[in-house]
Amino acid sequence: MLDLIAPQLESMTAEEFFHFCQQNKHLRIERDEHQQILFMPPERVETANKYMTIGAMLTVWNMQHQLGKTFGTSAGFTLPDGSMRSPEPAWISNKKCSALSDMEK
Repeated sequence: MLDLIAPQLESMTAEEFFHFCQQNKHLRIERDEHQQILFMPPERVETANKYMTIGAMLTVWNMQHQLGKTFGTSAGFTLPDGSMRSPEPAWISNKKCSALSDMEK
């Protein structure tokens, strides 16, 4: 059994949510557009294999073209609706990456 280290789960600031995720690295945590905490279950083997294959293909493509950066499930992205999601594979252009502040990174 794993312990959950959590402040007040409702109304966490972005910084509090980041620290909450850091304190609970053993869990896959996301937050929806209503700021509700989501605990993501492990994926099925077939699904995980598909995402790994797509991620590898995306990374190889990006290495060839050097147009951006690729990311896996350990990255969290704050979306326009305020949710924070961890994608399977993700790609961001160099232009958008360089426009991010240190805090946004």
